Amino acid sequence: GRLEDAADAYRNAIQSGCRELAVDEKLLALLYRLGRYAEAERRLAEMQDRAAGSTALTAQEISLAAGQGQWREAIELARKNAQIHHRDPQAIVSLSRLLELDNQAAKAEETLRQAIQESPENAALPYQLLACYVRNGKTQLAKEYLEQLKSSTKIPELARMHLLAQGCELLQDETGAKAAWQAVVGL
Repeated sequence: GRLEDAADAYRNAIQSGCRELAVDEKLLALLYRLGRYAEAERRLAEMQDRAAGSTALTAQEISLAAGQGQWREAIELARKNAQIHHRDPQAIVSLSRLLELDNQAAKAEETLRQAIQESPENAALPYQLLACYVRNGKTQLAKEYLEQLKSSTKIPELARMHLLAQGCELLQDETGAKAAWQAVVGL
C-alpha cells in the first residue's frame, strides 16, 4: 500500500546517501506503523551515534519498546529522556504514563510532583497529576489538589483558570467547570 511505498522511498533515499535525521525519523515512524519492529530496531541501532539527543528518535525508541511489551526498557529510555529534557513537560508526562501503564502509579505521581516543584509555573504538569489521580481512583486527592491550585500564584492566571476548568471536567464537576470556563472567558 501507500505506507509501504513511502517506507521504500525513505529507505532508498537513505541508501542513496541521504543523512538528514528527519528522513530516518520518518522511516522509523512508518516502520512502526507497519509493525516492522525488527527492521525499526536495526535502523535505530544504525543511526544511534548520529541521532543522539533527537527527541523524535527517543520517542520512537520508547514507543517501540512499549509496543513490544518491554516496559523496563521503555521506562529506562523515558527516564533518561526526562533527565536530559527535565524542563520539557512532554518528557515528564511520557515517563509518568509509562510508569502508570506498568502498574507503578505511586512512582508516576512522584515523578509529576517532582517536575511540578522544578517548574511550578507550568500548568500542563498539574493537569497531568490531576488526571493521574483520577485514572487511579484517587478522586478525593484530586479534589484536594484542585482546591490547592485555586490559590496558586505560581501559575499564570489565565493558565491557572484554564487548568481549574479542565480539572473540574476531569472530576465531572459540571457546575465548577462552567464557572471556571466563564472566568476564563471573562479574563
